[in-house]
Amino acid sequence: MTRRVEFGPAAEAELLEAAAWYAEHGPNLPRQLRREVQEAVRAIREQPERFPLLHQDIRRCLLRRFPYALLYRATHDLVVIVAVMHLSREPGYWQERLD
Repeated sequence: MTRRVEFGPAAEAELLEAAAWYAEHGPNLPRQLRREVQEAVRAIREQPERFPLLHQDIRRCLLRRFPYALLYRATHDLVVIVAVMHLSREPGYWQERLD
């Protein structure tokens, strides 16, 4: 079963911020980052249980090339990306977004 995937507003802002940062460091980097995020979203959509639990019902999918992880919550028909977390950031900063 494939699920619908939505980015929470804060996660979307983090992705845009990361893309803007990479744009300053190489013209192709934002496109490569977005491509890698799309690949991760595809993998999460197809099999969300395959990625490890990080906290309660939040799972983590590491990007391969970039130092980011997609943190998400999955139900039977929906995946919500709650954070596009830089791996060098304060680890639990995103927990305040959980209900």
